[in-house]
Amino acid sequence: MEPIPLRALTVLLNYEFMVSDPRFHGVRFLLSSVADATTLPTIKGRIPDLFKNLPATIRKQSLNQFVTFEEPLPADIASTTILIHPDAAPSVQALTFAQRELIYHETHSSDGCLKAIALFQFFFDLCSPGQKLSIQLTNEFISERNANSQGPQEPTIVDIHARDVLKFISKGPKLHSIVALPPTKVLINGSRENEPHAVLQFYSPRDLHHFIVDMTRMQYGEAGRRNLFLGNRP
Repeated sequence: MEPIPLRALTVLLNYEFMVSDPRFHGVRFLLSSVADATTLPTIKGRIPDLFKNLPATIRKQSLNQFVTFEEPLPADIASTTILIHPDAAPSVQALTFAQRELIYHETHSSDGCLKAIALFQFFFDLCSPGQKLSIQLTNEFISERNANSQGPQEPTIVDIHARDVLKFISKGPKLHSIVALPPTKVLINGSRENEPHAVLQFYSPRDLHHFIVDMTRMQYGEAGRRNLFLGNRP
C-alpha cells in the first residue's frame, strides 16, 4: 500500500473545502472596501457596533459583501475565485485577479478551521487500516544558508492515526475583516484580542517534531499567503 502524499492530499481537500462551502452557494460578490475606500466609513456610520472596542493591534480593516444571485452556476462548474455580481460597481468589476483571489480565500476561510480539519477526518475514516502518509519537506523549509548543501530531504512516513487537533488562541490580530452574506449572516475576524484557531498536526516517528497543516490561515489576509502545508515544527 503506497503512502499518500500529504501535500497533494492537502491541495485536493482544500479545493473541496472551498468550492463546497454552502455559505457561498447561490451568491455573487457585490461590494468591497478593497475596490472602494469609502465603503468602510459608510458602514461604520450605519453599524458602529461592528467596530467598537477593537484590539489595538489592528492595522488593516476590510469589508466584503455577497448578495443572492438568481442564476447559480451549473452543478458541474465550481469557481475558485470570486464571481462578481453584474450590478457591482465598476471599481469592483475592475479588481485584479490577485485581489479577487485574495478576497476569495480571505472570505471562504473565515470561521472554517474545524470544518477543514473535519474533511481530513472524514477522508482518513475511509482509508484502509495501516494507511500511511508521505510528508516531503523541500527547500522552502530549509534555511537559505544550508539549502544548497542539504537539498530536498527524504520523505517522512507517518501513520494516519499519529495525529491530533491542536487548538490554540491567536493573540493580537492585525486584520479586522467583515464578510456579509445573505440574508443577514455576518462573519467577523479580528474583533477580539484573543481568537480561537485550530490546525491538524501529525507526529514524526523519528523524533519529537511534528507537521502542521492549516487550510484556513488565509482568513488572516495577505499575512496568511504561505503554503497551506506548514511543514516541520519542533
